[in-house]
Amino acid sequence: MVSQSFILEIEAAGTAAEQDRAREIVQLLRARGRFMSADAPIRVSLASLVEYFEGQGLKNAEKSVRSAIEANPAMFALEQADDVTLVVTTRAGRRPVAGDAPSPHDFKQRLKTPLPKPEHSTLPQRERLKIDSGWATIGDRITLEDLEADTSYDDELIEAEEVIEVPMLVEEVAEIAEEPAAPAAPVAAPARTITIPTILPTDVTGVDDLAVASAIRDRLLADPRIANFGEQWMMEERVPRFSRGDLRRLREYLQEQEQPMTDDMLAQDVLGVRVGSPEFDLTRFAVDFRLSREKEFEFVGTANQRFWSTTGLAQIGTSRRKPN
Repeated sequence: MVSQSFILEIEAAGTAAEQDRAREIVQLLRARGRFMSADAPIRVSLASLVEYFEGQGLKNAEKSVRSAIEANPAMFALEQADDVTLVVTTRAGRRPVAGDAPSPHDFKQRLKTPLPKPEHSTLPQRERLKIDSGWATIGDRITLEDLEADTSYDDELIEAEEVIEVPMLVEEVAEIAEEPAAPAAPVAAPARTITIPTILPTDVTGVDDLAVASAIRDRLLADPRIANFGEQWMMEERVPRFSRGDLRRLREYLQEQEQPMTDDMLAQDVLGVRVGSPEFDLTRFAVDFRLSREKEFEFVGTANQRFWSTTGLAQIGTSRRKPN
């Protein structure tokens, strides 16, 4: 245990009796605020101090306490709160100093008062690409004479029929540029109607509950999607799977203990799952269900105490011997 003591920064004033009384009052207030900071104000009612000193056998306790407090204004301060007189000091043994008013610019105030929204966005605006409007009227500007005046083609390779078809293509391009084609309306798929046959529920009011439970159990046991151990059931896909390394560690742990172990101990010591955790019951069920599928492990417990052993584990107890 680490204890920290504070030395009085101010010597007590007054008579010898008032000085001793002032030191006792400081020690009492220190015991009240032993977990507070050095400059935090410690408040105790004057009546409780008088009652304490009267219990110690001091005569005229109220007069003695008041005279000691009034003789040491640098050590004590008196406050009034709902007709109750409070004696205030600090662990350093001096009168508390009133601190500055709390700043309104604190973390809580800044969270409640967000910054004003800027008038203009600080992000630069991305320029939008613009297409020259001249491309829409290209068909009006290109004529047959312009195409015939182009000397970049060989006259022998251009035929008369090809030259006549060029203005028709230009007019089609102009019409497409001026009047964009409207998007085709999507064709809705025909609605499908599914008819489910009506199945009447089976009346089992006249069947015994044990027979119904047995039928449900047989049906679940035949379903490979259901995992079962004892009277516990779960979807097989939700049961955790163990790797070959986990199975090897379980087998080695049983061989080291040289005795069968419960599923609780296997889940805690080998798989590292604590009792009371949300996944403990699921891991314990996974141990029982997965080990029941392995040939190297053998179940030697009961319905309430589930013990597991390995096939090569030595027999518990004395070895069997012939009488002779």
